[in-house]
Amino acid sequence: MADAMQDVLHPAGVQAEHILRLWHGTLALCALVVVLVAGAVLLALWRARRGRVHSAPDLAPLEGSENIDRPRRAIVRASGLSALGLAALLWADVQTSRALAQLPAEQALRIELTGRQWWWQAVYDDPLSGARFTTANELHLPVGRAAIITLRSDDVIHTLWVPNLHGKKDMLPGRVTEIRKMTGMPA
Repeated sequence: MADAMQDVLHPAGVQAEHILRLWHGTLALCALVVVLVAGAVLLALWRARRGRVHSAPDLAPLEGSENIDRPRRAIVRASGLSALGLAALLWADVQTSRALAQLPAEQALRIELTGRQWWWQAVYDDPLSGARFTTANELHLPVGRAAIITLRSDDVIHTLWVPNLHGKKDMLPGRVTEIRKMTGMPA
């Protein structure tokens, strides 16, 4: 479809929806961290400004006082929250990776996509019809049917990315990778 929008924020497939959910979760967590850090910096600046009084400094020893323990506890809490946030992102990433790999393989259209120096070679193998054919520079995926795309490169590094269907996949010479996709609408 010539007028289909290629936008990562408008998923056209099951896998792209999982990737978008992971992206939204990561964005929300990062935004929360930015707000908390900015709030802590503003609070520290406000306290430092409020504490400036034109009087002699207190030279009493600070060891064992509440003033030393409070920053340490704040650092430990912030480190714990950071570790918790990273663990949540790891869990979400593992769940997304599992969902991306769970596309049914039986009756899936198989495509072998080879990146050449200035063009792409696509070899289609349809188990339903038994048809096998080759095209150049175009990738056609059936709507509502699983497709397993085997990615190869014979010469240089290539990257395949259809923004609203799946994440980017690099194709390295001598290494075979695979993408499983199912489109939910024309893309």
